[in-house]
Amino acid sequence: MCAKYLAVMLKPRQGNKGTRKKILALPYYGKGRSGAQERIADWQPFFEERGIEYYVHWSYENKFYEENLMLTTNSFKQYKFYFKVLLDRVRVALTFHQYDSIWIQRGFMPLFPYKNGLFEKQLKKHGNVIYDFYDADYESNYDLVVDTIKSGDKITVASEFLENFCKQFNPNVFYVPFSFKYNNYPVKEYGNLDEITIGWMGSIDNFRYVKDIAPQLVEIEKKFPQVKFVFVCREKADLGLKRLTYHSFADSDFDFFKHLSEFDIGINPLVKYHDRTKAKVSFKCLEYMSLGIALATSPFGIPKGLTHNENCVVADRLEDWDEKLSALIANKVEIKRLGAEARKLVEENFDYAKNIDGLIKALNKSIYQ
Repeated sequence: MCAKYLAVMLKPRQGNKGTRKKILALPYYGKGRSGAQERIADWQPFFEERGIEYYVHWSYENKFYEENLMLTTNSFKQYKFYFKVLLDRVRVALTFHQYDSIWIQRGFMPLFPYKNGLFEKQLKKHGNVIYDFYDADYESNYDLVVDTIKSGDKITVASEFLENFCKQFNPNVFYVPFSFKYNNYPVKEYGNLDEITIGWMGSIDNFRYVKDIAPQLVEIEKKFPQVKFVFVCREKADLGLKRLTYHSFADSDFDFFKHLSEFDIGINPLVKYHDRTKAKVSFKCLEYMSLGIALATSPFGIPKGLTHNENCVVADRLEDWDEKLSALIANKVEIKRLGAEARKLVEENFDYAKNIDGLIKALNKSIYQ
């Protein structure tokens, strides 16, 4: 019923000549979450510099999400969350006719448990609705994501893998690099590296990938007495490492940049080869690179431009982690060089100012591939 009502109300904007273009962006997650803040919201000043009005509409607060969906199994609270988000999205959809372009992250209804693109099919009547994907969301809800891709006037993606996937269903797909404020990250000033810290940070969900390479890390610790480990995560686990320090995002004295600056080598193990790891763009990698930290990574889900021995070290297989890390630890000059080259890659390829024109092209109603 809501979807049919939207179809009646939707109209493309009829702007007069000389009128400033207006774009409405709808992030999937709440304000401050990296996938929503950096990928969608932080483009705003760059649009304004080009005389384009760019509005970001947040459909829920993170605290409300955590209390009513993420951290509870209470059905009443969960449906309260869904109903609030549904009403909010319907209300904002009734304003779509005021905008030249609508840029929606992943899908019209964030986190909503429906299984097909009912809303997305109706929104197509606007005439310029663009959907953005930066992960393999289709793995958890294939029909919905494919319906969404087909319904979009255009699609923006953050990886070449997703570009190829989406082009199976929609020819108008644009690769837009995952840009972010890398200058907020202080560049690492390496000392003599008499001690070397191998670091990792991430969510509890992604911590399982560190556990996959734990035996290799134990071997590294045995071979190199100057090596210690620092992990930033809400979870702590016994990995068999004796020189391991944990910092939690929940610590009252947690200092993000201070803890990351302890790293000399940042690791990004994604040893399971599936669409989720192939399609994503590791924000963790981008953060290591911004700090000028040497990066050791799996070959999946990494930012475009990372090349083994040029600006990172790539461990192709699970069993390669011991060998690749050992070679890097033994070469202090290479650690510093790889960190500097990684930072250079970020500056050249993941800068809002350098990528804004490509995004404007993707969101422009008159542009199709």
